[in-house]
Amino acid sequence: MIILQDSREQKPWKFEQETRVVTLPTGDYSALGLEDDFVIERKGLGDMVRSATIDRERFRKELRRMSEFRWRMVVIDASIYQLRTHRYYSGQQPNTVLRNIANDSLFFQVPFIWSGGRKHSAPLVLMYFQEAFAVKMLTSMG
Repeated sequence: MIILQDSREQKPWKFEQETRVVTLPTGDYSALGLEDDFVIERKGLGDMVRSATIDRERFRKELRRMSEFRWRMVVIDASIYQLRTHRYYSGQQPNTVLRNIANDSLFFQVPFIWSGGRKHSAPLVLMYFQEAFAVKMLTSMG
């Protein structure tokens, strides 16, 4: 499997698999053979807080583009505990952030996955890509 990483990604995950830096039309990651099916947007905690509040309109445009893919998700390099205990530099309240995430997730049908921390994100994403390949193979067979 070859991971595709968007050229604009500023804090890339480190995968054990080959990774190619390309320009993706939306999102930060996909995999070769899944680029028309699966897109992942990576967010650090502070970036997620901004995207769910101050930059929400811009982020909702991204979610709208993502919703056109068969599989899509936002992976947050943090735990929900870190959000709830306000471990970020912003005056935004955790409940406001969570409410907006829930609303956007339901409206655009894009899951938001809390990885528990940056070191857990790449293995989690790799597992999703592997399962997507398996599902794509099974559904193409008939």
